[in-house]
Amino acid sequence: MVIDFHTHMGRGEAGSKDLLQSGIPAEDVVIPAREAGVTLSCIFPVTYEDYGDANREIYEATAKYPDELIPFARLNPKRETSIAQFRLAVEEWGFKGLKLHHGCDEFSLTLPRVGRILDMAGEYRIPVIFHSIGAVDALTALADKHRKTPIVFAHMGGLWNWPDMRKCVESARTRENVYLGTEACLVMRCIKEAIEAVPDKVIFGSDAPALHPGPEMAKITLLRVEEALKRKALGENAASLLGLSQ
Repeated sequence: MVIDFHTHMGRGEAGSKDLLQSGIPAEDVVIPAREAGVTLSCIFPVTYEDYGDANREIYEATAKYPDELIPFARLNPKRETSIAQFRLAVEEWGFKGLKLHHGCDEFSLTLPRVGRILDMAGEYRIPVIFHSIGAVDALTALADKHRKTPIVFAHMGGLWNWPDMRKCVESARTRENVYLGTEACLVMRCIKEAIEAVPDKVIFGSDAPALHPGPEMAKITLLRVEEALKRKALGENAASLLGLSQ
């Protein structure tokens, strides 16, 4: 089983010309996943001002492709509606994870509602993905405060920022609830170090459809590490985190 833990979809805001944040149907994730041999893709919204309708898009897409997509919510903690949106997504729609992006959504990681949402995620027993570039120390502090919540450091700290990547590995090594996403990581040596140092904590992601899952998978499949470790990173760790049978 191969699980892509990091993909996006959504119509986006009206009038948006951002190709990474608009005009992305579910098929733009599903078809490349099939081409690459991905079994399941965790999918969440592109950037919106408000995520009520955006999360509904995810709900409808995963209903259309229930054997290929796993629904993840997205929230903006600046908005009072975010708590109700989270509750609806998990309790009514069965969402399995959450994405928070403090950069695109322009909120502070120290915002009290961020902590409340993380506590809710811990109660729901679902993982939270954070964009970790430039925020490794702040996210590590959050992980320390919310130890019952699995926190995934997307991009493992930086596209090519190997000092922060290694800092991420140390955070995952010393904290039970920290996991590392491989999406868009460009330093294969650091991916290899992570897989060997914290084999149960590395989770494959592609950042599709901006990046095709095939080349992103190859960064793991081509590593000179044991095949069992590759299987963990490509799907077994994600399946365990999501409570899926393998």
